[in-house]
Amino acid sequence: MVLVALLFSAGATLFFILRPNKASNNKSQQSTDTINFNSSVQGISFDYPLGLKQIPLSSDDLEDNFIFRADNSDPKSAPVLISVKYEDGLKVAAAVTKVNKLDLVLQNLRKNYPSRFPEFNEVSSQKIKIGEHIAQEIVFTYDSNNFASKQKLLVVDKNDDQVVYIAMQAKVQDFDMLNNQIFLAIIGSLKINSQ
Repeated sequence: MVLVALLFSAGATLFFILRPNKASNNKSQQSTDTINFNSSVQGISFDYPLGLKQIPLSSDDLEDNFIFRADNSDPKSAPVLISVKYEDGLKVAAAVTKVNKLDLVLQNLRKNYPSRFPEFNEVSSQKIKIGEHIAQEIVFTYDSNNFASKQKLLVVDKNDDQVVYIAMQAKVQDFDMLNNQIFLAIIGSLKINSQ
């Protein structure tokens, strides 16, 4: 059975800092200076702000199928953590349960996250389209070391056997700003090869 509860166990209570975006001198249009992340093995690429620092993946992260984690070290900015991982082997589970992959993952998330994240409260959930892929977006709040945190998790249906998880965590009071500055830009640049 799909176990999403481990998705962000290593980073759920860690918060890091994000630098402000740099404005571009390209005509009167402002943009964020970015770095491209590309996992040719997983067929996933996206752009992320220069202010984010990619975190080296530990052996536990690799075992849990993480392919990207990033935070920042500027103490003057709002803390944020971005994570990307994948899960495969879902074709059989979906066939056995007769539930599509995204619904299966969401069922398991709703079953396991309340025990994983203290004070778990689902704020919203919707299916969205990212390029040619269908994704389930869920936003929830939880208590992280006695302060309110918020996370947006996208579960992208990559192919008939695999999903990709993309998440952003921040303090509740900073979440909307960071979502607009960072996460929406990452998702806007996201390219997934269905391989």
